[in-house]
Amino acid sequence: MLVDDGWQLGGAIVGSKRYGQKLWLRLGAYYNNEFFGAYFLPLVGCDWRISESWRMFGLLPSNMRLQHRISERFNAGAFFRSPVSTFRKPGGGYVKQYDNQLFLYADFRLVSKWVLVAEMGHSAFRTLWNRDRAGEYVLQSDGPVFKCGLFYRIPQP
Repeated sequence: MLVDDGWQLGGAIVGSKRYGQKLWLRLGAYYNNEFFGAYFLPLVGCDWRISESWRMFGLLPSNMRLQHRISERFNAGAFFRSPVSTFRKPGGGYVKQYDNQLFLYADFRLVSKWVLVAEMGHSAFRTLWNRDRAGEYVLQSDGPVFKCGLFYRIPQP
């Protein structure tokens, strides 16, 4: 449900430099107008083709993936994600979430660019802040995380 001030404006700028045929390094910054205020985040990343079947790519501290290509249609690996999110509450206030998630994943290309993805993992140091007119309280709760999806993948050059 959207409320009057439920929109957030944000964006990122990232620059890349190629080192040889197998390594791109990235440096950038992320900004989002979260409900708790301005949120700035420096970004450091890579896209490293370790071998024909292994690749590591992502932007830290947000995400990083180690991928093993098993076949032309099947990939598997490990994935780190660290989301920061805020959600406006219709009655006033907001919920803020910090999380660190480590997954094992598999993806299978069904047809053309359509990919079925399954992830299973665990959160670490998950923290939720609930802020409203009555004050603020904090909930810390780690646990299993599961995700499945169907994606349309746009190939990179």
